[in-house]
Amino acid sequence: MKLTKKRKSKQQLPPHPKKHHKPYRFKHFAIFFLGLMIGFAGTYKGGYIEQKKFDINTVSPASVKIYHFVCGTLKYNGQTYGEETCDGGVGTGFLVSSDGYIATSGHVVVLEPADIMVSELKRNPMALRQFIASMGVDVQSSVAIGSSDTLLSDLYDLPPEKLSLENKREAIYVSLGDRPMVINDESPDKVLNYPESDYIKKAELIAANYSPKDILQVEQDKGFSARDDALIKVDVVNAPFIPLAESSKMKQNDDISLIGFPADADNQLTVNDNITPSITNGNISSIRTSNGLASRLFQTDADASEGNSGGPAVNQSGEAFGVVTYRFKDSNEANAPKSYIRDIDGIKELLNDKKIELNTKSASQEHWLKGLDLASEKRYTKALEEYRLTNKAFPAHRLVGAYSHEAEQAIKNGEDIKDPPYALILTLSAIIGGAITVIISALFIVNHRVQHQRYKKSFINY
Repeated sequence: MKLTKKRKSKQQLPPHPKKHHKPYRFKHFAIFFLGLMIGFAGTYKGGYIEQKKFDINTVSPASVKIYHFVCGTLKYNGQTYGEETCDGGVGTGFLVSSDGYIATSGHVVVLEPADIMVSELKRNPMALRQFIASMGVDVQSSVAIGSSDTLLSDLYDLPPEKLSLENKREAIYVSLGDRPMVINDESPDKVLNYPESDYIKKAELIAANYSPKDILQVEQDKGFSARDDALIKVDVVNAPFIPLAESSKMKQNDDISLIGFPADADNQLTVNDNITPSITNGNISSIRTSNGLASRLFQTDADASEGNSGGPAVNQSGEAFGVVTYRFKDSNEANAPKSYIRDIDGIKELLNDKKIELNTKSASQEHWLKGLDLASEKRYTKALEEYRLTNKAFPAHRLVGAYSHEAEQAIKNGEDIKDPPYALILTLSAIIGGAITVIISALFIVNHRVQHQRYKKSFINY
């Protein structure tokens, strides 16, 4: 008998198709991402998704020019100081709500009797010398000449019975559009009672955190005792506005834009029948702490001049992070002038103190932004309709007229892109087709995963 060795019988493994070896299959994911791309491409082509570069003109119409007038007779130590005088100036502000709240610098809209007297004395060297002499100081001494600012700053501490403005009359006007105040008769009554319109509005001072004495004190290196912020109000609805940013998020070297009305921009080289804001771009050179009262001061290389005070400093999201306030230049000719921006927190504090909630619903702003978007896509006919609605909601809008003209010219030149009647159908078809592809591929992925788990479980338990 032939002896043979008994072998162990070979186990039969469960069916294991090669496709189930891996938990996922590449082609299923390829189909999934293809669906996403189809949907995204259809949406983008339809104009619903598009990366746009920030345009400062989305918010620049909210900047306004401010005129401030104060008239009266100075009374010093019981005696009148000259005849009735008028003082004031111009500056910039910006709407922060659709119902007319305007942020600006305190020195643009606050003028005290001491301000007027200091201004008069500095303009008149002879009067200044007489004033110094009346204080019992030797005018000829170098100490007297060097300490004139110290003597002048003392005027701010005088009580009303010592220094006042008799028969004081005051008015703040705001130009909301491109039309300036045209003063043909400079008599106080005419200036202080300038007729209002859609373009020129009389403003009310709501709140201010400002000490006029600080300008002289800072020159004496004594620091600030207050901020330089103010809030005024005009009677409007549906106005364009600039939203307020979180200034603490601003960093050194961030790109910014300044909007304002520098006085030296209206000169002999230009026709000055219309108001045009100056927009300067730059970055934050340095973030400092103000001397005295602690708050952030942003130093910038963006140009700012007298008249820019109170204007908005805007980040690349179209938000106001600060108020243009100071321009500093020392006596050293080699040193360049520096522009400084106060953070927006002071304006927010005034709003909180007055319990003011900003109205940020504006028909003119909504239509304006839609019009700009459509114009960027060369859909000028539709953009023109949005511009018309903008003008209807806010007739003083500074830019809508010029942009409407540009849209009309583009239409005449045949540059208008009109949507074909089936554009929406094509867009929706692409989106739906992409969505279906994504869903089907997702089902494939899930099903394959389930099959893989079944194969793996049966193999282990066999």
